[in-house]
Amino acid sequence: MESPTRRERLNVRGQAGFSLIEVLIAIFLSATVILSIISAVLFLVTSSGMQKRAVISGLKATSIGEQIDLIPYVCGASASDYSAPIAAINVDGYTVKPLEVKYLASHTATNAEFVSSPKPANCSSDNGAQQITVQVTGAGTNQVTEQLIFVKRDTRCLHAGAQVGETC
Repeated sequence: MESPTRRERLNVRGQAGFSLIEVLIAIFLSATVILSIISAVLFLVTSSGMQKRAVISGLKATSIGEQIDLIPYVCGASASDYSAPIAAINVDGYTVKPLEVKYLASHTATNAEFVSSPKPANCSSDNGAQQITVQVTGAGTNQVTEQLIFVKRDTRCLHAGAQVGETC
């Protein structure tokens, strides 16, 4: 009696193996799925970091705005009049520098319009509000520079029903 060939033995046992092509296709598909999962995780980690930095920057801008609000209003001020108090603002290494001050054109207009000139000659011709543009520069490796605009109101006449530009 002849001994069965290898193929016959495998078929008898029902253990036919995979061909090389089938194994390569399975490896390729597995690698594609694994790389897709890794790519998705990296994207989520990166976007999470960017979102965190955006939230932190927003909080820093709010803190800077609150500190600018505490600086006394200066009638007919220029950017240099606010330089020292604004430069003293310290928010975790961010530096703040005033760039421009614009003045409320008219306290009777429906829409507030701020103009660079004419600069109010004294407090009586100041309409009671200023638009201050500051430059904020971040610290560290991701040094970012942004311009922020704040409106500062004359607080000398703050009482119920006070109007901007009201004479005290």
